[in-house]
Amino acid sequence: MDVSNLSRCLSCCARKWSCDGAYPACARCQQEAAECFYDWSLDKGIFELFPPWANLNGRITLERGAQQVANGGFARVYRTRMNSGDLVAVKVFFDHRRPPARALELSVREAFTWHRLDYPNIVPFLGIADYAKVCPGGFPQLCLVSPWMSDGNVMEYLRANPSISPFPLLLDIANAVDYLHSFPSGPIIHGDLKGNNILIGFDPSCHPNGRPCARLIDFGLAQIIEIGMQDDIGTTSTAYNGNARWLAFERIFPQKYGLRQSESKSTMSDIFELMRTFLEILTGGPPFQGMPDYAYLAEVLRGSNPERPVRCHWIDDDLWRLMSDCWSGVKEARPSLDAVREDLQESISLEVRVLNCFSITVNDSIELAIGTIRGF
Repeated sequence: MDVSNLSRCLSCCARKWSCDGAYPACARCQQEAAECFYDWSLDKGIFELFPPWANLNGRITLERGAQQVANGGFARVYRTRMNSGDLVAVKVFFDHRRPPARALELSVREAFTWHRLDYPNIVPFLGIADYAKVCPGGFPQLCLVSPWMSDGNVMEYLRANPSISPFPLLLDIANAVDYLHSFPSGPIIHGDLKGNNILIGFDPSCHPNGRPCARLIDFGLAQIIEIGMQDDIGTTSTAYNGNARWLAFERIFPQKYGLRQSESKSTMSDIFELMRTFLEILTGGPPFQGMPDYAYLAEVLRGSNPERPVRCHWIDDDLWRLMSDCWSGVKEARPSLDAVREDLQESISLEVRVLNCFSITVNDSIELAIGTIRGF
């Protein structure tokens, strides 16, 4: 692995601190009692950032025939078992070639952020491994390991279970984003919200009543992919990496909004993208469904949003108004997450009231029919 371009301290990089790279030790590391070291190798350095339980070398074997369940071009996900027998998902970035140095930095940052999270609607972090040590013949590469979520992502789950109400799952997602934005050490921006980054599981700690639980995954993945694109084609543009249908306007065209690329990702861009994701979930298709890339990019450049779906009974006037407000080109004008969650709670309450009324009506009809029959 080429780490010659990595001059930042590992601790500073993982924690998003400014780094005193020219000095033997960083002032911030000393101040926070963090270990300051520059060994970016997977033999030792990176693993020292994490608690001992997170080192999964020797506890996973990823054979060449392991089932590959996802391939995004710059990241592959494999389904395999730990030596304990537990099914896990192993995410490998650039597993067929050596990763750019900057991509390694971001991978470490994503893993470090993830290992600090503990919330029912976040996919649990199990640990990291070196691809060369868990897969014979593989390049030295950081692997991120999580439990295998057998029910797939939210889009797959709802297609397989069309009678399930999506609103409790939407509330799970909003709660997870709120948890990230309210993190004690500072807001965590997801930056890649869309249906295939929301997995479904059944966990009593999440919902004791046995209903499905939506869980977020892939923090920072989009940025790692962008670095890979830059390495391949010499650009960092996000407009063509496949996610632009979901992205906030200011992230696609930051200069138009007076921003640098590094400033374009914020809690308000997450709210924009959260509502694009809700549109995807409720309609069963991506934003600007049916439009080719060149057409929807032209719409986004004009600051236009998707048209209201004609056939989607889940989206009423109030929810559409909320979506439209969250897609404002003025990010400060977008509603808060509290407003989003309040609207979802109202939708869930309305569904319950309707179902209760329907149940009462059906029961009354049955009792009336039984009484009529008994009258004969």
